[in-house]
Amino acid sequence: MLPTMQALVAQVSADPRSIMRPSTLLHAVVVAAYNEPYPVIADTIRTLLHTSTKPEQLLVFFAHEERGGPAMAETARRLEAEYGHRFGAFVLVEHPAGLPDEIAGKGANITFAGHRLAEWVRDQAIDPRRVVVTSPLGGVGVNLAVQDGIAVSRMLAEPLRSGSVRPSELRRLQLRRLPTTRAVELLQSGIHRMVEPAVHGHRPIRPPAPVEWLLTTFPALTRIPARILGIGITAEHAPDFARDSGFPQAASTVSTSASAKTDP
Repeated sequence: MLPTMQALVAQVSADPRSIMRPSTLLHAVVVAAYNEPYPVIADTIRTLLHTSTKPEQLLVFFAHEERGGPAMAETARRLEAEYGHRFGAFVLVEHPAGLPDEIAGKGANITFAGHRLAEWVRDQAIDPRRVVVTSPLGGVGVNLAVQDGIAVSRMLAEPLRSGSVRPSELRRLQLRRLPTTRAVELLQSGIHRMVEPAVHGHRPIRPPAPVEWLLTTFPALTRIPARILGIGITAEHAPDFARDSGFPQAASTVSTSASAKTDP
């Protein structure tokens, strides 16, 4: 990852206009299903048509389970026939049952679809840097991305201004963000484990009994996961120069307006 970051920083430093614009990106969405009825899944697919992203920029990977049986396979084919032509791509991914060294569940289904997505991107000769991927549960990606962006702006602003970013500075940034990233991944996997039984109709969404006891007995502890998801383990703050009341507002306004005109 480090060489990629270095190459990207060097590219943007040499030509700020080379940064990818939203209109050049593709948004891959993994929709996982097991045995949900067609109307429920169709509502989810229709929702994607009404997001701010243009449908032709959306790559929908419908990840369904082989263990869902013929009914789920038929649902997948029906969805493809009805909605497939309305997106940039609509790919059916059937997660095989009984794969070795795998625990059956929604997480395994999504992981299998993620590998298929990577293969598809390579087969289509698409630059992977143009593809933004959404994991369908937890909604943690945006928070993490905003935190990352603020950390980058604070820690690399001065090196970028001077035109020299050293590998050691990139490593320091990476090490700072790693604990929060790992913690968010752990929380999200926990969310998957809680939600999956409810999706399959086995029981309502509840945390593991020891965790539920802790949170019920000590309600203040509920702030910990909320803080990690919303703020991170290391809170990131805007750099000092961005907080300066003397910051040239007119230049900022002109820049924003120009961006809005060229690529909303």
